[in-house]
Amino acid sequence: AVARLMFRTGHSKFPVVDDNGYLLGLITNTDVIRAHIERVTPVKVETIRNTLEELHKVRVQLVEEEVNLSDLIPTQAVIYVDEVQAREYEIKRGLAEPLLVVRNGNRLILVDGHHRAVAAKNAGITKMKAYILVPEREVELGMEKTAEKQGLHNLNDIKISDGLSPYALPIVLENGVVKRIV
Repeated sequence: AVARLMFRTGHSKFPVVDDNGYLLGLITNTDVIRAHIERVTPVKVETIRNTLEELHKVRVQLVEEEVNLSDLIPTQAVIYVDEVQAREYEIKRGLAEPLLVVRNGNRLILVDGHHRAVAAKNAGITKMKAYILVPEREVELGMEKTAEKQGLHNLNDIKISDGLSPYALPIVLENGVVKRIV
């Protein structure tokens, strides 16, 4: 809807306000494009599946099912509060994309969807839909080794940065009003 409005009006950004009309930030055409890029597309799933198959010389099955968020092993040490808030908004409206997970033995390695998973957990949700890649045998995943080295064992181990995502438009607010764009 926002992309269509931007196209029709020629505007490249719109204000985002809360229920009281206070400015929360701006949504830009870059945000809209990034939202589409970050979706868990069939191409993304197939790319990771093919990479696993080629790298480890295994066949990888794709299944779709719900996963317990408490069972996920994250692979991203830091996420951003503004992105978590955006995903919470989507989750409340039933717009959340499935997670992308690798089931390696009995472990569920979260590949894509860290902001969504944390947002869901914060909302009291315990399960989410996921695309699960299942190698025919357990393999040594570099991302799993890195997660272990970073002390990532569950979603609670992810640091939520109160800084803005590097993709966000930096603005300074004072009492909900834009003071300046940085």
